[in-house]
Amino acid sequence: MIQIFVPVHRDIHWCVAVINVKDKTLQYLDSLGGSGHDVLRVLARYIMDELRDKSNIEVDPTSWVEVSDPLPLQQNGWDCGMFMIKYIDFLSRGLKPYFSQEHMTYFRKRTAKEITTLRAE
Repeated sequence: MIQIFVPVHRDIHWCVAVINVKDKTLQYLDSLGGSGHDVLRVLARYIMDELRDKSNIEVDPTSWVEVSDPLPLQQNGWDCGMFMIKYIDFLSRGLKPYFSQEHMTYFRKRTAKEITTLRAE
């Protein structure tokens, strides 16, 4: 499955949009429960323009489907970035996000450890 993850920053809040080219689906994942229809409209237009420009393919953006699955939601005002990272992490592995607010402290520590143990070669 080919997925393109698009981080979305909305003033002080992070979300992510997912473009699945093969299945012709768009998905907006917001840990505060927002719908993101405006973001998905812009992405659909982008896909249409890119395919026309790069491959001379005409695409009807209304043929793409917006996917809306239940998501774990944040319970505070500061974990949106970690939720966004974990949505991407789970979906990129073909898993449905199945974590909760209680996992955020662990995810923060684990992510910090992964970053600090990386070595440039």
